[in-house]
Amino acid sequence: MPASPFASHRRLPAIAAAILCALGALLLTIASSGVLSADATSKRQAAHSAKAGSRTQSPPCTYRVGRRAVRNGRMNWRECKRICRLERRPLRERRWERSLRIVRAKADQAGDWKRSWRWRGHTLKKLLDRRCGRRVKTKRVARPAPVAAPVQGAKTRAPAATWRSGFEPGNFSEWSWHGQDDPTYVGLSVVDPASQGIPAREGSKVARFEVTAADASAGRYNSKLFEYVHAGGGDRQSWIPANVNGTYRASYWLPPSTSMTRDGSVNAFQFKDQAWASSAKTSENSEPSWEVQIRSAAMMGVAGVRPDHPVAYVRHGGDGIDDVPGARIPLPLGQWFELRAEVYAGDRIEYYFNDTLMRVARHSEFPVGHFRANTFNWIFGIGWYSSNPGVMYADDASFTAR
Repeated sequence: MPASPFASHRRLPAIAAAILCALGALLLTIASSGVLSADATSKRQAAHSAKAGSRTQSPPCTYRVGRRAVRNGRMNWRECKRICRLERRPLRERRWERSLRIVRAKADQAGDWKRSWRWRGHTLKKLLDRRCGRRVKTKRVARPAPVAAPVQGAKTRAPAATWRSGFEPGNFSEWSWHGQDDPTYVGLSVVDPASQGIPAREGSKVARFEVTAADASAGRYNSKLFEYVHAGGGDRQSWIPANVNGTYRASYWLPPSTSMTRDGSVNAFQFKDQAWASSAKTSENSEPSWEVQIRSAAMMGVAGVRPDHPVAYVRHGGDGIDDVPGARIPLPLGQWFELRAEVYAGDRIEYYFNDTLMRVARHSEFPVGHFRANTFNWIFGIGWYSSNPGVMYADDASFTAR
């Protein structure tokens, strides 16, 4: 009997069921293998985390370009590799080794650390960006700030003085000589500037020098102070010449009524060389070296001020009056000014009124520094050393050895 055409339709549900069972088994197999794969992946990630520690959780490294990465003229490759390993994206080892060879060769050619991280116009930052496959945060080493050029006219801090006198003790104890027991010394005192009606220079005390007409008539015109510069200690027989190179300075204030006679002169700022008269060292004397003198404008031929106005100039013992070189400066009255000398023994002395050069005193003209046999002391002096009656105030005297 022939088969019915509808017999196959009766077998379709069984076939479909078999196919569905096969698909289910396949899906179950795939799912179970995925779980195993996920478990294996998790295990591998856990092992990697345990090995790397907390570094895998660190943020991208902040890299300092400079000595930390380059030491002794060569690249610190361990540091560079650590940077790339800290990046979130992994680094392929072959890619790194290739980069390592290239950069090491370039760095070795450069020589020093300042150039070893720069090649072909690329910085190390760009190189890491290119080789590590990710932009690395960088920060350059801070360079020292450039030293600003001094502003013209600005007051700079002077080095510490070797010796200084501001008269703050209220006496002349800061000075080597102030006429102790010498009757020719007159008019020396330490005063409060406010009591004299003058402005303070520095501190609360100033020195006052005065020679009256009666003092001048009696030959008492030593109103001055000396500071000694020598080596050796003890008594004078043990003194020896010292280095006299350095800066000598003092500030002055002249009353508005200051007047100079036509022939009068004041030795206001001086140097002397002191020596023994013989090798027996039983008597000594001091000879003038260079000095700043004050004379009248009429005597010095200075116009534009009254004839008796005080005028300062630099001279030595052999200078005349009419042929003295250098500036002739009318001194300001009723205000502070400074006289300064830069001494270079055996060469020159540069004299300044405030910051104005007065004269360069040359050793070829007259000796600068010690110039006599048996010399043992160099003297720096200030004051109103004169037979011309007058008053002078001084403050802030110092010597800074060079």
